Amino acid sequence: MKSRRDGIFILCIVFIAAVLAGCGAAEQRPVLGKIEYTNLNDSGSRTQENLISVLCQERRKKRFLIHGRKKNAEIQQKHK
Repeated sequence: MKSRRDGIFILCIVFIAAVLAGCGAAEQRPVLGKIEYTNLNDSGSRTQENLISVLCQERRKKRFLIHGRKKNAEIQQKHK
């Protein structure tokens, strides 16, 4: 009878230890929600950078053409 009580006591201790160890794992789960996928973020930022670069190139082209047209107009007025 005593060995049965000892077995039940040890089983209860192991069960309590397992429950307490499981409680600590719940605190670590929110960290999993904070993981960011950098490959997705990087590709998104590269896309945005590419769009900005294209827009800047278009603006430069427009400014260059406007500047060229003004210079051509000035030259034509001088030769009249």
